[in-house]
Amino acid sequence: MTFPAAVPEIPAANVDKAAAYYVDTLGFTFDWADDQGGIAGISRGNCRLFITNRSFRESYGNTGPILFWLNLHARLR
Repeated sequence: MTFPAAVPEIPAANVDKAAAYYVDTLGFTFDWADDQGGIAGISRGNCRLFITNRSFRESYGNTGPILFWLNLHARLR
């Protein structure tokens, strides 16, 4: 079994402003966002990041300063 790359969840006070900084200053690509949900996905090459606001983190109990997601796909045999 191989694991995908971990995706850091970066906390931000304002998801839109944080995503704009990563895109405009650091050269990331804006991939998607859920404005009501408080999360955005950005990438640069093989690097992917999630940017989340406090409301998103609190609703899922994400209390760490930075979390890492592993997007695993289960296979049934």
